[in-house]
Amino acid sequence: MILKDSNREIGVIGGIGIYDIDGMDWVNLSTHLGDPSDQLLIGGLNGQKIFFLPRHRRGHKITPSEINYPANRFAFKSRGGLLATKK
Repeated sequence: MILKDSNREIGVIGGIGIYDIDGMDWVNLSTHLGDPSDQLLIGGLNGQKIFFLPRHRRGHKITPSEINYPANRFAFKSRGGLLATKK
């Protein structure tokens, strides 16, 4: 089953090398906690609003110890994204 909700954005924080998707643009977002790892890639895919945040910056330029995790979480939540973690 594919869940689609045009009123809600689906967000992904990842490091999987997604840097360009047709119809999506890079947008700056600063937070009171500093800058997130990179710009957000925002747009639509198959009619669904989505955004992507590269955790290690495009080109994997940030090491795990350099990631501003609080800023990443705040940027993600400010777009309405829900955070899920794997234990």
